[in-house]
Order: sequence, then C-alpha cells, then structure tokens
Amino acid sequence: MSFKCMKVQRYMPGNTEVKKWYPALAPVSTIRIDDVIEGIVARCTLTSPDIKACLNALQEVIIEQLQLGNAVEFGDLGRFRPRLSSHFYSKSLGIYTGGGREVADTTYETDGKTVKQLGVTAQDIKAITVGFYPSKAIRNAIARERLSFEFNGVKRALS
Repeated sequence: MSFKCMKVQRYMPGNTEVKKWYPALAPVSTIRIDDVIEGIVARCTLTSPDIKACLNALQEVIIEQLQLGNAVEFGDLGRFRPRLSSHFYSKSLGIYTGGGREVADTTYETDGKTVKQLGVTAQDIKAITVGFYPSKAIRNAIARERLSFEFNGVKRALS
C-alpha cells in the first residue's frame, strides 16, 4: 500500500515565528456511504437496502449512546466515546488560564473544616466532541513499517 505525500511549511509547535518543512499526506478522495454499502454487498449475502437500513440504525444507536455519555465499543473496529475539552486550571494561581475565564478557588467553612471548591461551572467547558479510537488491528494495518510513501513521483519504503 502506498500513500502520496507532499511537504508543507508550518510553524513549529509553540513558536509562531519559525516555520519549518514537514511531510504531510497529499489530499485523498473520500468514499461515500453508497460505496461502503456496495463493498459490503460484494462480501455478503445481504442486499443493499438491508445494509443501508442496518447502517442507519447503527448510526442512530451510536448517537443515542453518545448523548447518554456512553462509549460505544466495536470490537475489532474500535470505539467511539464522548470527549470534553475545557479551559486549563492553574492550581498554583487558583485560576483558569489559556483563554478561559478567571475562576478563583472558593473556600467554605463547615464544622471547623475548610473545604476547597474549584469553582468549576458549565461555562468552563469549551466543547464536547466525539473521539474515535481505532482498534489495534486497524492501527497496525497502517503501521509505518508496512507502508511505502511517494514523494514527487518517487516511491520509498520506510524501514
């Protein structure tokens, strides 16, 4: 299997003044759900409408479970799970930093004991997304050792 690569110029991580050249995958084509369905039809005895109905139901179940906060495991395929990103909390400063709002620690006295509350609210959540984590079999299928790459029309194997 061969991947086409190109070089792109990007800023170095953490440094917006220095640009360096990095390898990147060249743009690829995307297959549509109809192509996936036809690929499945060619490998089993189900009809195209049956597979489409099954995939639609699968999508609905995945969405339903993600909305409940559950991860969905697919064995040899991988798993989907909800992900949350929030503003960074600096414990030493007692505030959220990195674009977040400043929220100081809150101290409550109860029965002579001090209880620290971080002051976290729903406003501190930046986004909730879905992460897909491929299984080991899928990760190994495109492992670096098994692939060759093409730069400017010249194929190279990585070793």
